[in-house]
Amino acid sequence: MSAQEVRGAVHSSRTVPAAASAAVLLPLTAGAVSGRLIGSAEHIGAAGRGAVSIWTHNAGLALATAVLGLLSLGALALLMAGVGWFVNGYALGSYLSSGHSLPELLGHLPHLVPELAAFVLATAVGLSGAARALASVRGRRLPPRRQWARDCALRAGAAVLLLIPAAVLEAAT
Repeated sequence: MSAQEVRGAVHSSRTVPAAASAAVLLPLTAGAVSGRLIGSAEHIGAAGRGAVSIWTHNAGLALATAVLGLLSLGALALLMAGVGWFVNGYALGSYLSSGHSLPELLGHLPHLVPELAAFVLATAVGLSGAARALASVRGRRLPPRRQWARDCALRAGAAVLLLIPAAVLEAAT
């Protein structure tokens, strides 16, 4: 493998997680600003739901994002991440606009860090199929399919595992 091919492989391995991060964080931010400006919500969170219920809901969404993203060459992964995180951001902004303080909001959100990381990983799995297809069309050398499948499985597994502490923390607030 030449130095040029190594640089291309390293670049492409960074592109998918960066795009996945943007697909999750940009709609979250836009939703929060929109919710702050025009929304009003008295309550956020899982209101009486248990950790197992929260985890199965979130894990199902994360795996659906990954699988549907793979099947649609990333389009449905972007759509699911964009819509889902915009709605979450809107709820956060609305909560603030209804008179609650930022420290009060932050008290409800310790689960957000592992949850965001999990959905970035799930979105990256969904986008990886598109990245692989584009690389193939452009004639770039691809890593073996087995390695790609292993990387997807590891990312999806890590996403599901990260959702466990997120669910426990969300149920506790």
